[in-house]
Amino acid sequence: MRRPNIYLALVALVAVAAQQPRAVRIAGRHFVNATTGVPITLVGPNVVVKGPPWLPTVDGSPACRDVVNAACAAAGNCSSCTTFTAFDVDNLRARGWNAIRLGVVWAGAQPRDEDALDPAFLARLHAVLSLTDAAGLAVVLDNHGDMVGGAGCGNGVPAWLSAAAAPALVGQPLTTGFPYNLVPGLDVKGLPGFCGNASSLWALFAGDPNYTLLNPCCKALNGGGNPGALGCQFTRAPRKKIQRTPKMSTLTRTLTPNPTRRTNPN
Repeated sequence: MRRPNIYLALVALVAVAAQQPRAVRIAGRHFVNATTGVPITLVGPNVVVKGPPWLPTVDGSPACRDVVNAACAAAGNCSSCTTFTAFDVDNLRARGWNAIRLGVVWAGAQPRDEDALDPAFLARLHAVLSLTDAAGLAVVLDNHGDMVGGAGCGNGVPAWLSAAAAPALVGQPLTTGFPYNLVPGLDVKGLPGFCGNASSLWALFAGDPNYTLLNPCCKALNGGGNPGALGCQFTRAPRKKIQRTPKMSTLTRTLTPNPTRRTNPN
């Protein structure tokens, strides 16, 4: 089977991006205004869509008012948002925030085994960035991932890569390897809703790109339907001060489609 160069499209984007100036740069251990050199502290919420369509739309009138808490998780009636609009921007500004952390999930950017990024994903991404640019908001592009990918009841790598890299594990019960299984908080067997070794349940929807949203074991692990995967985790996100850490400085330099966007490491 042909194995594509999965980074080819990103390398092409970087080549174009390198020719354009950034609005925010890193100087030492600080974010600074690229023009003035003045240090900047970025404060804002998460905007992360953990399932199709992977990025919010910018259409609509109401600001996001999601409801995700322990009570609704127990009842299975939590709700979230699928939009990030100018009304959300106004709401954010009213709180005194100046940035968002925008999830960009590989499974959404490259849903098919081909040397290209998904046009619909890119269109949504640039729509959000155009909105934030117009408002003067900084954007941290977060190459988001939980549990490696959807095959692990999380999100991140696309289903086609999981099937190619570890086909024997797709649709199998989750396990935690040594030595992490010795830590109670890390062992998947100790998580609420864990299905145990019920192979028939884990096998349901195996290989489906939306496995994490459809499989009953994944839904149980993720709080009864994984509502956060269905929309933007916006207004409930904690106030976040964004400082530089080395692990995200690479993301800033390699995954920014247009560095004139105010994009910074987290």
